[in-house]
Amino acid sequence: MMTMKKSLLALSVAAMPMAASADLQPMNDNEMGGVTGQAGVTIELSTAATIGAIEYNQDTADSSTGSVLMEGIRVGGHEDGEKLEVDVYVDLVNDAGTISNAVGGAPDDANLEDGDAVINVRNLGNELAPVEVGVDMDSLGLMSSDGTITDPGSADSSATLISNLDLDMYVSKLNITAKTDNIVGADNSIGSLRIENDFAAELSADFDVAAVSLVDARMGGAGSMELLKTANEEDFATQVGLLNPVNVVLEVGQGPAISAGKQSTSAPEETLRVNIAELSADMWLPTINVGSGGDDGNASIGSVGISNLNVVDTQMAVYGRE
Repeated sequence: MMTMKKSLLALSVAAMPMAASADLQPMNDNEMGGVTGQAGVTIELSTAATIGAIEYNQDTADSSTGSVLMEGIRVGGHEDGEKLEVDVYVDLVNDAGTISNAVGGAPDDANLEDGDAVINVRNLGNELAPVEVGVDMDSLGLMSSDGTITDPGSADSSATLISNLDLDMYVSKLNITAKTDNIVGADNSIGSLRIENDFAAELSADFDVAAVSLVDARMGGAGSMELLKTANEEDFATQVGLLNPVNVVLEVGQGPAISAGKQSTSAPEETLRVNIAELSADMWLPTINVGSGGDDGNASIGSVGISNLNVVDTQMAVYGRE
């Protein structure tokens, strides 16, 4: 029963964008048999979405607490008005622990079991090209309890933390494995969700709270530093985004707090666990502006390059406090 529930959950999550615009009709027995008899499911998605604001408030009886507010969010292609276009392949694992027709390819080292679901996201119409994902956000700030949000340096406790965020990503691989086993293992491996993501990114943003701005920062795979510095947009998309991207493996599931069982702690046994099993990257920050600029208008303190950044076996637990 748990296997069937997890499989249906994975299919439901992948199909949610389509359900928003579909006219749902009941299926008869013959039609249902035609669906369940398929080797896998392919979902084609073309979308551009904007969100006016997202507000987070702490769940507390104290009504005087403020909130976190994100405003002016856009998700789509790299430019305004461009769509995010992807193919989503959903395949279920059989009782032999294999996939009979994995269009998108089986994930690496996922220890597949009967009932697991493998979801692959690729470029719509051209699987040899990376998916172009654009994320913009006008501001991320802290809003005081009276409902006002102000700039840094004001007399109250509200502040804009980040503004003018412009993130362009080239995603060459996104594999999501939904597992029937959602508990942290003895080796700190996690079930529930395993995400393999290969990408390259370009970022510009103002970190208002620190009076720091990044302009045209780039991130690629280990060994890509020279291309991060010199490649034009087309070469960056292919030579870095496709051929030498950042490699990230995330594991998400339920498990105990990292501090559980240690002295002088009351950390819970059930938390949201997020592990970084693997991350390797180079980063190039060509322009770092600090403050509002000098008399000549040039506030840059120079450039920074980070080569061969490797992160492994990194664990995080998230839980609420009483």
